[in-house]
Amino acid sequence: MALLLFAPFLVGGRVLWSQDIGRVYYPVASLLREALGTGDFSRLLWCPELGAGFPLAADGVTTPFYPPHWPLLVLLHPALALTAALFAAYVASGLAMAAFVRTLGLGQAPAAVAGLVYAWSGFAVGHSVHVNVVAGLPSTTLFFRNYYVGLPDELVKAAMLDGAGFWRIFWRIVLPLSTP
Repeated sequence: MALLLFAPFLVGGRVLWSQDIGRVYYPVASLLREALGTGDFSRLLWCPELGAGFPLAADGVTTPFYPPHWPLLVLLHPALALTAALFAAYVASGLAMAAFVRTLGLGQAPAAVAGLVYAWSGFAVGHSVHVNVVAGLPSTTLFFRNYYVGLPDELVKAAMLDGAGFWRIFWRIVLPLSTP
């Protein structure tokens, strides 16, 4: 589904566009590209192009301080850079989910399927206009993966010896240990 979303970009150089991208992310990307070109980052502290002015340094939504976007903004037009960054985030989120599934002890084929489903699912595609959500998918997935790797193997092995399957282990052991 998401491949269809990105097909015009990958094949014809077109860009994703929506009200959020056009009104918020594109002006910020243009400003960041200008700042990267000139070396003057002072305008990133206060962005007069958004509404009556906006403190970008205090905003986590527009992703001006997300370093993976910077090379794209230097090399590409801001609209193409935003689309390329979204596509890269989808690919990275799929790889992160595949790594997470591998830590569960599943093979390469289930990991590949999980990565593809996660990265190109309706949830991810539905958030394609929210650059911050898509950009956060890979790191969020890896945060979960790193947490679950730290769970004691003895608990899971003991549950398996008692005859618990995957879902019982998940509901009775993993999920209760996931609370903050």
